[in-house]
Amino acid sequence: MNIVFITNPNGDETALYARAAVAAGHTVALVLLPLSPAPLLNRYVNGQVAPTARRRFARIQGALGRLLRSSLAARRWTKARLLSDCRRSGIPVRYVWSLRSATTRRILADTAPDILVTAALSHRVPRSLLQLPQRGALNVHGGLLPDYGGPCSAFWAVYDRAQYAGVTFHTLTSRLDSGWIILRRRARVREGETPERLAHRLIEAAAHSFPEACRRLVENRFEYAEETRSRLRPRPTPEQIADLYLRLSSLPRNR
Repeated sequence: MNIVFITNPNGDETALYARAAVAAGHTVALVLLPLSPAPLLNRYVNGQVAPTARRRFARIQGALGRLLRSSLAARRWTKARLLSDCRRSGIPVRYVWSLRSATTRRILADTAPDILVTAALSHRVPRSLLQLPQRGALNVHGGLLPDYGGPCSAFWAVYDRAQYAGVTFHTLTSRLDSGWIILRRRARVREGETPERLAHRLIEAAAHSFPEACRRLVENRFEYAEETRSRLRPRPTPEQIADLYLRLSSLPRNR
């Protein structure tokens, strides 16, 4: 099957998922990297940002736009593992300014994907792209849904003293971290473990389970036979981050 990945330019974990896909006999037809600093730029363009914020953003918009439009700058932001793996395997990498552009839709349509996969992506995928893959679209989320939605799931699992954390493969919808849950993998949170170490373990677990998640998507086998709306956790405040690491520093190190 042809698989297309959409990820952030710093989505290093996508390299592991692409390796797992190739090892399972799939073809990774394209890695698509959106560069638009969404959602702020889109809100700015649409006039949805407060006047003060608009003035502040206007001062840096020109320089930011030139930087983000530069393929060279984008390549510097992309982690070495993702680019080197794609180069070694002959996987094309395309940079696009916005997922909502007609150019992006044409690029994806020309690839004719069977499965569309998002990982480490902070953008909403428009419906026009979700309609293109023949077998469906899934997201790899680094937290146990529906309780740990949002971009900092590993942090909140440690902060909440949760017994288990995990990863969730779910179908893509227009809502963030929502959809039909395809597969979940749990891992026990170790005492004294930092969010970074936990996130690394979860990425490895997700890579190991990636082929099975693709099979389940194609076979329409889900853990929950209805759409699940997740509880989106916010980004932690500096005070919460400091509180967590002070707490962890008082515990014996997990070797």
